Amino acid sequence: MTITIASEALLAAARTQRVLASDELQNLRTLLTDQLLHTPDEVRAWLPMSCLTPERVAKLSNLLPPRGRDFTPYRTLAHLATGGMGAIWLAASPAEHLVVVKTLIEGPTDDGMVATDHDGDVWIVDPVDPRPERPGSDALQRLERETRITRSLNHPHVVRCLDQGLTSDGQMFLVLEHMASGDLLELLTNHGQLTEILALSLARQVCTALAVAHNNHLLHRDVKPGNIFLAADGHAKLADFGFARSNQVNRTQLTLAGSILGSPLYMAPEQVTAHVALDIRCDLYGLGCVLFHCLTGAPPYRGSMHAVMRAHCTAAIPDITRIRADLLPETVTLINRLLQKSPADRPPHPLAVESALRVAMAKRGVDPALLVPLPSGCRSGTLSKPKSPTPALVGHSPISTKPPAVITRAPLAEDPLKSDLGDCLELTSACGLQIFCVARSVVIFGKLRGPHVDVCLRNYPADLHQETCNAVSRKHFSLHLTDQKVTLEDLGSANGTRLNGDVLTAHHAHVVSTHQPQHLSIAQTIQLNLTVWMHDHQVSSVTLTRPENQQKLMYAVVQQHLTLGPPGSDLVLPGAHDRHQLGRLDNRWVQRKKTEEAWQPLHSEDTFTCGNLRVTVRPGSADTL
Repeated sequence: MTITIASEALLAAARTQRVLASDELQNLRTLLTDQLLHTPDEVRAWLPMSCLTPERVAKLSNLLPPRGRDFTPYRTLAHLATGGMGAIWLAASPAEHLVVVKTLIEGPTDDGMVATDHDGDVWIVDPVDPRPERPGSDALQRLERETRITRSLNHPHVVRCLDQGLTSDGQMFLVLEHMASGDLLELLTNHGQLTEILALSLARQVCTALAVAHNNHLLHRDVKPGNIFLAADGHAKLADFGFARSNQVNRTQLTLAGSILGSPLYMAPEQVTAHVALDIRCDLYGLGCVLFHCLTGAPPYRGSMHAVMRAHCTAAIPDITRIRADLLPETVTLINRLLQKSPADRPPHPLAVESALRVAMAKRGVDPALLVPLPSGCRSGTLSKPKSPTPALVGHSPISTKPPAVITRAPLAEDPLKSDLGDCLELTSACGLQIFCVARSVVIFGKLRGPHVDVCLRNYPADLHQETCNAVSRKHFSLHLTDQKVTLEDLGSANGTRLNGDVLTAHHAHVVSTHQPQHLSIAQTIQLNLTVWMHDHQVSSVTLTRPENQQKLMYAVVQQHLTLGPPGSDLVLPGAHDRHQLGRLDNRWVQRKKTEEAWQPLHSEDTFTCGNLRVTVRPGSADTL
């Protein structure tokens, strides 16, 4: 089975611009397989004949380039994005490899504004004599400079500049290598928080790119997740030197003193206040913001653009341990140093940061020289269900819950499929999401599946984490739910259970706070974030998420109902755009889209959507593994 480069470009553009959900992308890939579509015109003619809806056909057609849009000898295939300076396209190289072509939104340059040297490189003027009065707009000069800078930085962690040229109408373009697995922003959007070792590994690689730029007297000035491109094996590359600036005394100043360039969410205080005397430490501040985002799922400061820029200058550094209590002290210390307001208080050089990152990775038992693969599902630009095994929920008698007043649907009692899900269910999606829901008053967590363990806890893949799995006791801890509170009890485990860093006394009921997320450490090897959700002053549900290892695997104990969806929901689903509720009524599962709607029965193999995320429902049992 084969897929043409034109089809691959369409898939990559649809994924980058989020035109289709993950499962829809996989379906489109299946439809395009073995279709002999070699040009955008052939793709455009095929789309109406596919089984896609007219709305999807229209959106995909908009990704195809207009006729005559060409960058000879590169064949334009799809519109990838619109960048800060211009349009970004996917194209086929003469060797039929996907490449990225970057050009300007502006029209062609005037005669005499560009020059082509003996080996075909195109410059606005002779690069040996970069005079301040040289012609051309700021955007055009940045593109020319990005070309020159990127081609000079031949480094494994910098996106390679492959070529440059002029269109037939005199428009300058830049050709870059294409990274099939997308960028760090896409990874964070789809997966939320990253594991500590993956975040440290990516930051270490970016540090080496910043070091080589620093050695060439360059500042990047726009270090952000969208400018860090990834390969599935965890290889990271820094891109977009369009805002780069020389820090040499005899530099040519492109932008006016006092101008602000960069991305506000990741911008150093001295960039916000438009200091001319910037140095590498502004890039290290941006890296600190990126690392914070990787570990928490959000940048350190949020709000309006002006509020964020003001916070960079005046707000206290957020305490990352309130969100990730499982982080190494070395990681926390490094982030706090990188986010200092004064450049003098930050590390002086990227290699100093890389050294600290290496120490932290070694503390986690990871060889700093090795790459840490991306989460399962990020392979060749597609998102698919992980191959690793998943835990099982096995049988206990269901609880009789007191439903909230809004659950009042009598016809449920007459539903002939009332028992097809039992008291455990599994929710899955094509992007690798897995949620195990159980409706019981007592839930036991332990190492092995069996009649006395409800949730099997382990790190994945299990064959690579055997020692970790063995540290968990057969019956490790339990959750007890009543209408008014939730208690947690260590069941005499060999290696202990910690709640917010405190070792729990075995066989003693500890009341879990209902005001904020709690951090659980199981045998100091498996980390869980636990949240108790209340409704009308009664316990509605308890959710458990994994900040490290298999982050798209989640657990929920449902007593009344559970809201799934974007941030603000009881359980946040990566990529979800709206909310969906699951509930319990008469010892069975029900669902609804909006709180004012009536509850509907939920059956095995039912599906529902949260925006672009399609979720499938199945019974949860020991056969799930």
